Parts: sequence; structure tokens; C-alpha cells
Amino acid sequence: MSTKRKLIALACAGAVVPAVIVGSSAIATHAPADKAVASGSKIEVFSENGASQAGVELNRVLLKTSKTTDLMMHVTAECEVFTEHTRDGKQTVNEAEGSVRMWLEFDGKIVPIQSASNPPQDPAAQPAGDESDKVTFCRRHEGFNRTDNNVLCVEGNILNPNPQNCEFETWFQRVKTANAFNWVRLNTGSGDHTIVLKADVVTATGATTPGEVSNVRAAVGNRTLIVEPTKMSNDTIIAPVGTS
Repeated sequence: MSTKRKLIALACAGAVVPAVIVGSSAIATHAPADKAVASGSKIEVFSENGASQAGVELNRVLLKTSKTTDLMMHVTAECEVFTEHTRDGKQTVNEAEGSVRMWLEFDGKIVPIQSASNPPQDPAAQPAGDESDKVTFCRRHEGFNRTDNNVLCVEGNILNPNPQNCEFETWFQRVKTANAFNWVRLNTGSGDHTIVLKADVVTATGATTPGEVSNVRAAVGNRTLIVEPTKMSNDTIIAPVGTS
């Protein structure tokens, strides 16, 4: 192989590695158009005992497109809700709830889950999403209610070892979770774009009997955001099954 051919081969080999790894993210040294981009984070974001973080930024990527194109955006994340109740007595009410919702913002607008693409393709006509486009990655609502119909009832009374109508207990726990979710942004216009993953991390404790304690904690852990340019058909519809 001649010296000239060797130089061309080396240049081509270097061209397929347009990024350097810094920390936990892939950061491009320049902004190549129509290439997949990714971001990862290990920083934990959490709230506990009635606090909340609304619209907190989790990940961010910068993308350049050379023409109108579509984007497939993939998010994966660790999501945690921890609840703890301490009770002491015959009458107890404990309740706690924690949740994490996530969404993507494309150039400052929430990416909708449902959308349509009809010719002529107009990137400016793409609507912004709303609260209904925020995805629950984890949620737990837990409660405990213990009541006593007889104020004179004493557990384990020698004279009445098996008291009736003494205590009633009610437990409930509601859990909702997702470890990953995919969004599609149709008709992305040419130019530089910013895609941000955001979240609401919320906790709340309900009515609690004096002397009782409820603790709750919600958190987002390790996570990734991957954006892939693609080209779907001109009349793509992302809608419920049966929609024409």
C-alpha cells in the first residue's frame, strides 16, 4: 500500500469515531448531522417526606439535523419509592405516597406521545405535549388504618383472651412502574436541537395519628437517554389502536 493510500485509510478509520468519553456521557467533539446521540448519568435525584422536585433536569443531548427527519428517543432509568410506617396504639392512621414522572422536551416543548405526520411535512406544525404526556416511571401509594370499636378493649386480657369487635385493620398499597419508555418526534426540522429529559419527583404523607410516623422517599438513579434519527413514512400516525 502506498503512503497516500495509508493516509486515506487512517482518515476514514478516524472518521467513524466522532466522540470522546468523558465521565458517563458521550460528548461529540463536533456536531455531525443526522447521527445518534446519547447521555447517561449516575447522579441520584430524590425527594422525601412531603418534599418535591418539579421539572428537574436529568439528562440533556444536543443534536444536529441536516433536513426534515424523525427521531426515536429511548429513556431507561432506575426508579425507587420507599415507604415506612411506625405505629403504637389501637387507633392508627398512616399514609404515604411517592412518584416519579418523566418526559422529554424538544427545543423547549414537551414531546407528545401521540402525533401524526401528513404531507406536506411542516416541522413548525408539530404540536407540543402537555401534562398527559408525562410518563409514570414509578409510583406507590400506601396506607394503613387501624381502628378500635371498643375503647375499653385490651389485647391479651386474661379475662377475655379473644375479644370481639375490638380492632379492625385495613392495608392498601398501589404500585405503578416503568423502567423504560420510547418517544417519537415526527418532522424534526433541520438545524441544531436540544433534547432534555425532565422529571417530577414527588412525595407526600397523609393524615397521621399523633404519635405515629410515616416516612416516604422517591428517587431516580442511573439512567440513559438515546436519540436516533430515522425516516418514517409520510403519513405516520402514532395513536391508539383502531384510530384511522
